[in-house]
Amino acid sequence: MGGPHVTELADEALGRDGGPCHADAVALGEADETWPQIVNDAARGELKPIYAPVDAAGKDKKASLKEYPVILGNRSILLNSISCQRSSRRYSTRVGTGWGSFRIIPVESGRGCPYGASSAP
Repeated sequence: MGGPHVTELADEALGRDGGPCHADAVALGEADETWPQIVNDAARGELKPIYAPVDAAGKDKKASLKEYPVILGNRSILLNSISCQRSSRRYSTRVGTGWGSFRIIPVESGRGCPYGASSAP
């Protein structure tokens, strides 16, 4: 199990806080580098409870985005969505009333901030 909630509350996911156990193992932070290790350990039946991206000195290691393509300015996703919206409009008029306000809205997501800043005290 992984994600922002698990990264902040790993003990909850592992049942170490007195509640039920929800996972055999958790991935903290970005799992770009830890995921292959998790898969290999699971295949061997040797899962560790916690996987965290750390460097050789044991300090938090931030994932590099150098290997990922730059998509700034790539409007093809948006244009495909608009095209799909037009064809859905044609379909909705054939289906009947109630579908006239059907819309497809593009959603953008990001990886989040890798620096652990928190507004919590």
